[in-house]
Amino acid sequence: MKKLPLQEIICFFEKNCGAHFSVCDLGGLGDLSLPADQQIHASAFCSAAKSTAKGLARCLTCKDHANRRAMQGEPFEGICAFGMAEFACPVIRDGQVIGVVYAGSLTLPAGERRLRLAAAHTGVSLARLQAEAAACTPLTDPEKLRRSVRILAELIAGRETASSPSGKYHPAVQAVIRLVSIRYMQPLTLEQLAKECHMDGKYLGRLFLRQTGECFRVHLNRVRLERAAELLKRTSMTVLAVALECGFQNISYFNRLFRERFGCTPSEYRKQ
Repeated sequence: MKKLPLQEIICFFEKNCGAHFSVCDLGGLGDLSLPADQQIHASAFCSAAKSTAKGLARCLTCKDHANRRAMQGEPFEGICAFGMAEFACPVIRDGQVIGVVYAGSLTLPAGERRLRLAAAHTGVSLARLQAEAAACTPLTDPEKLRRSVRILAELIAGRETASSPSGKYHPAVQAVIRLVSIRYMQPLTLEQLAKECHMDGKYLGRLFLRQTGECFRVHLNRVRLERAAELLKRTSMTVLAVALECGFQNISYFNRLFRERFGCTPSEYRKQ
C-alpha cells in the first residue's frame, strides 16, 4: 500500500486537533516535501505578530531556544510571548534528534493584558491582534494535542527519507548544501561552513563552484529567494517579514535580487 504524503498526514492532525502543526528540520529529516506553512508557525495570529521586524526577531529567538531544548531529546511545552500554547516533540532516529514537531494554538480567551504586551513587544496594532485572536480555535483538549504531537514525531522518525540529489558531490560540498538548506536564515559565510567541514575556505569555494556550477553566495541567495517565494505564496507575512525570515537584512537588496530572479517585485509576485 502506498504511503500517504506527510503533508496529508499533517493536515489530518490539524483538522483533528484544531491547531497548527509544523516540522522543523535539525539536519536529518531528508526531503519531506512540505510546503512553507508546514515548516514554520504560520497561523494567522502568528503571521500578524511576526509582521514587524521586532515581532519576527522575538519569535526567532524563542524558536532557537526551543530547538536547543529539543536537542536534549525530551518533549516540552509552554506559552510563547504572544500567548500561543506550544507543544513540541523531538524526532529521534537511531538515538539522534533530527527534527522537531511543533503544534500551536492560541490559549483562549486571550487575556487583554497578554495581547497588549504582544502589541507592545511587536509594534503590531492591538486591534489587529485582537481580531486574529478572536478568529482562533480555542484549545480545549491539551492532552489530545500533546499525544498528537508525539504520535506525529514517531511517524516521521519511522519514515524513509528521500535521498538527496547532492549525493554526486564531494562530502564537504554535500555538507554545505545541507547546512544552507537548514540554516539559510542565519548570516552564513563560506569561511564559517568551511571551518565546520575542517577545510580551507578558498579551496572549498573552488570545489563548490566546480561541482555545482554556482558560487556559494549565489547558491545561498537562490535558496533564500526560493524560500521567500514560497512564503509569499502560502502565508500572509509582510514582504519585510519574509525577507528577514529568509536571512535578508536589507530589504532593498532583497527586492533587487527577487526582481532579478523572478522578473517582478515580491508584492507583484504575491498578487500573481
